[in-house]
Amino acid sequence: MADVKKVIEIIDKIIADVDEQKLFLTELDNVIGDGDHGINLARGFDAVKTIEDTFESKDIGAILKAIGMKLVSTVGGASGPLYGTAFMKSGALLNGKTEMDMNDFIEMLQVSIDGIMKRGKAVKGEKTMLDAMIPAHDAIKALMKQTVMLRKL
Repeated sequence: MADVKKVIEIIDKIIADVDEQKLFLTELDNVIGDGDHGINLARGFDAVKTIEDTFESKDIGAILKAIGMKLVSTVGGASGPLYGTAFMKSGALLNGKTEMDMNDFIEMLQVSIDGIMKRGKAVKGEKTMLDAMIPAHDAIKALMKQTVMLRKL
């Protein structure tokens, strides 16, 4: 179970990791893209830091929606709308919630995937973020199913 405080901690970790890995992400993007992904993403998450002081008074859904809106407005290229869509769809799903569990997380991944597929007109296998997100979603969902089955034994 994760409450608002835990979600904020996770967001802080994402911000730190994106900043730490921005040059590596940009280097990877040089191979198949225009070589700006890490720098753009870091710019967006730096902008998220500027609104973080408002998070403690919000529910999880409102936090995720605010992050999505900030990413859409600050991350360049296609990444801003795609990452922003994932966060905004997750925010709509968790609107009003002050706690979330693994089932919420699995649903959050699904609505994010659906939103990205619709916005980006992409499917798994096209060398997009979906190639990581869909297998991650499926693996977490399968693990949860196994855990439930083991608890019944």
